[in-house]
Amino acid sequence: MITKESIYNFSNKFYDEKEKKTKYGIAFYKIPEESFDDVFYVIQKEEEFRPDLLSEKFYGSPFYDWLICINNGIKDPLKELTKGKRIVIPDINNYL
Repeated sequence: MITKESIYNFSNKFYDEKEKKTKYGIAFYKIPEESFDDVFYVIQKEEEFRPDLLSEKFYGSPFYDWLICINNGIKDPLKELTKGKRIVIPDINNYL
């Protein structure tokens, strides 16, 4: 059975210094420092609006699309992930 407490166990936890309280959820994921293994990449036409394709291309799985979005400040890939946009593909080892 899923309870409110069990959801918190699987969420990212972040202490907000400004508000002096703990917050939970993907929106509060702390971005690691840049790595020499990060890749700078320009979105191609066939990848437009598709962070899942970028995740598959760089990580071998479509399930890390959220990682690309978070690290690039993309809240809505259907509007912000456009052809020609330069993004950072973060080194996944910083998250494992």
